[in-house]
Amino acid sequence: MGKTRKKVALQPQEAKRIINSEENSTEDAKQMISEPADDRESTYVIVSSIEICDGQYGEWKGDRKGNLVFRRYGSAVYLDKVYIDIGTFGRKFLLSFKDSYGMTVKSYFDRKDLTDTAIGKFLEIGCQVTKKTFQALVTSIMNQEPEAPRELIHKKLGFSTFEDKRVFLGETGINVDSKYNGELKIQSCGNYSEWREMVKNEVIGQTPLEFILAVACTAPLVDYFREEYHTGNILISMASESSNGKTTAGCFAVSTGAKSSFEGDSMITTFADTPNAIMHSIHSSYPMLIDEGSLIQKNPTGLLYSLAQGKEKGRLTKELEKAGAITFSTTIFMTSEKSILRLCDSNTGLFVRCIEVRNVAWTKSADSADRIKKVCENHYGHLIWRIADKLLEYEKKQTIDVLCRKHEAIQQALIRNAKERGKYNPLTERFSKSAALILLGAELASEVLELQLDTKKIQEFIEEHSQVYTSENIDIGVRALAYACQYISINYSKFIIYNSDDAGIAPNDCKGMIKRMRPKNIANGKNASMEIFMTDIIFSEMMSKGDFPKEIVLEKWKAEGILHCQKDRFLGDNVVIGNTGKVKGYRFYVVHEYMEIIDRGRDSN
Repeated sequence: MGKTRKKVALQPQEAKRIINSEENSTEDAKQMISEPADDRESTYVIVSSIEICDGQYGEWKGDRKGNLVFRRYGSAVYLDKVYIDIGTFGRKFLLSFKDSYGMTVKSYFDRKDLTDTAIGKFLEIGCQVTKKTFQALVTSIMNQEPEAPRELIHKKLGFSTFEDKRVFLGETGINVDSKYNGELKIQSCGNYSEWREMVKNEVIGQTPLEFILAVACTAPLVDYFREEYHTGNILISMASESSNGKTTAGCFAVSTGAKSSFEGDSMITTFADTPNAIMHSIHSSYPMLIDEGSLIQKNPTGLLYSLAQGKEKGRLTKELEKAGAITFSTTIFMTSEKSILRLCDSNTGLFVRCIEVRNVAWTKSADSADRIKKVCENHYGHLIWRIADKLLEYEKKQTIDVLCRKHEAIQQALIRNAKERGKYNPLTERFSKSAALILLGAELASEVLELQLDTKKIQEFIEEHSQVYTSENIDIGVRALAYACQYISINYSKFIIYNSDDAGIAPNDCKGMIKRMRPKNIANGKNASMEIFMTDIIFSEMMSKGDFPKEIVLEKWKAEGILHCQKDRFLGDNVVIGNTGKVKGYRFYVVHEYMEIIDRGRDSN
């Protein structure tokens, strides 16, 4: 039986000074949040029978004579710090103890894991504990929690609300004393003046790059105003040959907020990743680059809609409960040698959400591109948090309404301009809201960088390249033909190829016949190099699946010379598909610009 003694427990802070005094610093103290409320001890229960005495944890128990005896169980485990994630309020403990050799061991434990199953980890790192004493050990740790130093951390990035105030979570918090605890390189690196000087010399005056900078700086705006404007995320597709500097432009955009590299610890990924992996690599307020659109294997319509909405598809857990879906609000850049929008279903909704810029020289020269890349690799992460800080400054001064009114004025000016140019259509109002946000981002970038971006030229660049302002993209006949080509490409193996060795053999679930021909000039002035034969049933199913009104499409196609039919009817009774004989159906031409879509289906079979 142990020796009876006065009940005296060594306080956790005293123990910490003994075990780890050399690591205490004023910098650590700065990270501690405010002192606990006065009523903390009255609400948090301390189990007084379990204590730390003389460097050991144990339990006070009464002997046969009624005396309290301290039963020692092992070397004390001290709670050095509590890390609190302000996004989830999850807690992580930094624990330390002396092992059997007198060495100080430190280890991190999630608070939620301090259950019976955690004993194995404690034993693995040398802690003196048994199944019988484990609960006493855990209780001794919990007893220290009210007085332990605490530090706020976060993994989620972007704007959030903490203690009823708007905060920004980046490398560190703005309006909250919190540190980033993730794996991404979002820390400001290198020299801000070096990066700004590069912008001054290589970006200012080069409208395509000024546009990229404006969109990058719009990322915090999309996040901050997500509940007010509901624009969704802004997607930029850069489609051009490999020598046009599109990847350099994308990396420059990323460098405004994070490391600009493909090493896996930045805001850059490729289409080689799964859609789920891509979605989980995007974070609010920070521009994202998805490179190598040529690696897209499947129709990307669903992925682009998910990116624009900033929300992954719903899924179930192992317990068949709905899992929490990740969300993000930002701007996303994509690069490809071919048009990404042409790989998608012909849906006008994507024209509002995605600006696709084709065949543009993004940098002034190859030498300029090299200078941009060199600077962005070594100097990054200096601008996004400054934009966020400026927004919170507006809020603090209660002048955020100034930005809102400015956004509204820009939006209305864009709508008036579209009407004056004869470019107004049902999509103009929705798109102008996003375009106005980009121009507002350009103005904020000018204010923060103290370098003047040319918002007029950026506006002209947007109007020149946005599919919303191109009438043929809104024309239902053009969109229906693009959709039909997508349908044929996906189902290429189910079409008979005219004049091929297997032309007389209809495949299972035959969709029709493809006939290549010499270029033919049709009524709309374009050249057609292919004719498609489809039965009435298959054609109707295709139009229904694409949500196109069949009769309106056929009327448009007839006027454009795309539909091969008689003057008084759309449907022909002389359509020949393989050896089936003549059946009722439709014959229509494929203009040359859409041939590559169908050929992609041929090449994949």
